[in-house]
Amino acid sequence: MGKDQLKANGQTLIMPRTLVQLKDSDDFLLTDMGGWHPNKGALYWMRKTTSGFQLVTVKTGLNMPHGLTYGLDGMIYIGQSQEVDRFKFEGGHLSDWQVVVAHMPRTKDDMHPLTQIAFDRHGNLFVNQGAATDHCSTKDDGSYGDCPDSDENFYAGIFMYSPEQVAKGNIQVGTQVGKGLRNSMAMVVSPQDELIQGDNGRDFPELEEPYEEINVITPARHDWHYGWPVCYDFHATSPEWLYKNNDPRSLKALYNPVDCNMAVKPSTFNKNHYEAPWALMPPHAAPLQMQYYTGDSMKDLLGGKLLVGWHGYQPTGHRIVAYNVDKVGRPLLKKPDADAYFYMDQKGGCPQKHAFSPRGGLDRYSPYTEVISGWDQQKGVRPRGNPTGFIVARDGSLMIVEDKNVDVVRLARTTAAPLPTQCSNTNQNVIDPRMEMLAWRQAVLKNPTLTAEYEQIRTQVIQTYCAQCHGGFASTDIAADRFQVLDFFVKNDWFEPGQPKQSRILDALNNTGVVPAMPPAGEKPIADHAGAVTLVTAWISKLPADVDKHVVKIKVGGQRQVHSTASDQTALCGIIPAGDEVYVDPNDRQVINGVQWTKVFLLPKDSRLLANRCPAPEDGVYWMHK
Repeated sequence: MGKDQLKANGQTLIMPRTLVQLKDSDDFLLTDMGGWHPNKGALYWMRKTTSGFQLVTVKTGLNMPHGLTYGLDGMIYIGQSQEVDRFKFEGGHLSDWQVVVAHMPRTKDDMHPLTQIAFDRHGNLFVNQGAATDHCSTKDDGSYGDCPDSDENFYAGIFMYSPEQVAKGNIQVGTQVGKGLRNSMAMVVSPQDELIQGDNGRDFPELEEPYEEINVITPARHDWHYGWPVCYDFHATSPEWLYKNNDPRSLKALYNPVDCNMAVKPSTFNKNHYEAPWALMPPHAAPLQMQYYTGDSMKDLLGGKLLVGWHGYQPTGHRIVAYNVDKVGRPLLKKPDADAYFYMDQKGGCPQKHAFSPRGGLDRYSPYTEVISGWDQQKGVRPRGNPTGFIVARDGSLMIVEDKNVDVVRLARTTAAPLPTQCSNTNQNVIDPRMEMLAWRQAVLKNPTLTAEYEQIRTQVIQTYCAQCHGGFASTDIAADRFQVLDFFVKNDWFEPGQPKQSRILDALNNTGVVPAMPPAGEKPIADHAGAVTLVTAWISKLPADVDKHVVKIKVGGQRQVHSTASDQTALCGIIPAGDEVYVDPNDRQVINGVQWTKVFLLPKDSRLLANRCPAPEDGVYWMHK
């Protein structure tokens, strides 16, 4: 069920989120948030026909709708950014629209405006209220203030509304049953009434930190604090709370609800209990949905397991995984061992295994299996997938919504032969992603105009307006030099060469709604916004589209000498042993005095380079002769 089928009144889905199957029917209702702008969302009816599904518009003008589920009263509940509503849908007609939870707090440019909802078997309604910021508030001058997001203004937590409140509707105040939860987009109540939450961790620039959390929420312990923004992983403390030398800029000097190293911390301000995560998920996996498998068709494989959708966009995401659970529905735990690992997608190749090694230590581990493995892009086969929501359908299949390709995908059992594995870590086309960065450095350096415009973008846009929040711009994948920003762009797919309209960085700068606006809430706007957009647009328009053809992995037949230029009159920089694999530019060879020279990419401190012989070139380009 792709874009061509899922259209309503001539309109294609924009950013679909979650769905629910109508009772005693093969039809579904589907939410679409319409992008990151308010009141652009819609509710659609996926009506089953003999040729697939017909998409019918049910209601428009919704404010970033996300959560969708049935209540015990038989009505359908929907979570908008500022409220929770309910309605009836019968015979293709919507009726009895009512506000259930009203006036949920939001800030201007709220970073986490989406609402997830869940019911327990008694009719209690649980509602997510995400934090307004990434890691708490800062003042315009850069000094730290207090943290109202954490628990004072009804942010960063889960709220419960009793069956009596739900029945009455128009609820103004609920009971906070979990605080210190940055964004509870994945949330489900087990058949035994355990409230399980998947938390989206803060945006550290490192791919390896922080880990995402699975929390078991105990509503009766409403004073328990689940860590954000002070704690992450099991016992690591966020850098803003590392109190040093009575530094007044340290948030810990002003606000210190919990100690990440202790289960119970009496402090000057309160006596909150810090409840460490039940288990950790891989870093930046971005859990957006949880459901228990209750179907029959895949019962032998998934029966009773907790399914979790990992959205991405980092390489640990793009998956749906399954956890075995204990008798009350919590993921089973074990002591950390060699099996405590996760997979991280590798561009062009098979996912690579990484050990669970969170900062602060690994207290315990919850094993899982991948139902859908790394849903990464494979050219000629499929685009990358970003699952946002899923349900177990009546026939036991999984109906999965994903917003990268604006699709609804059905996962079901089949008797057909398995599809062949498309990835290979031995294929010559699978390259080290750092080599792709070097190839892009070379492409920019070869064109003086591209180099000059890149320098303007780096200094006038990124360093001025972006780097203070996005520490990843200073990543050291290759070297700490002026091309770190370019490395970041390449690594995170921030541009499409020659196609500014398809580039994520311009979506952010133009506030198109496809990605969250930059800068986020609480930050000063980009002073020269129009100039920044014009500069970035011109640069992307000139970028070559064939850079991937300029880096290929080969195996050398015999020993090769490496020089800084295509000349053996220059210093010997290194030696490539016979049989070694190297990355070369097959489109750039030179023959000098009968000797063929090939351009080869080598990272700084490559073991085949001779120490202190040649300065490391910015683009990693050396020459080796045949």
